[in-house]
Amino acid sequence: MVTTIYGSRICPDTLTTLELFEKNSLNVDFRDITTDLAHLKAFLALREGNPVFDKARETNKIGIPFFILPDGTQTIDGTQAFFAVMQGGDLR
Repeated sequence: MVTTIYGSRICPDTLTTLELFEKNSLNVDFRDITTDLAHLKAFLALREGNPVFDKARETNKIGIPFFILPDGTQTIDGTQAFFAVMQGGDLR
């Protein structure tokens, strides 16, 4: 199962997350929103009105990295995403 990560290679949090997932041989589909307009458009559509991003919006943050876990759970919490994937990818 694959975890989708929306982020940017110019974002330190995204780079740290990608490194962590790679070091642990976790399969990800990385979508860089700063190098591909299709990924940016998809990310903006996912972000629009999504309560997962409420705190990010309140603090004027983008909300990356953003994770879609194998079970469909969406989160911007990298620690939550990492441990869920390590335990089989299911938060429900």
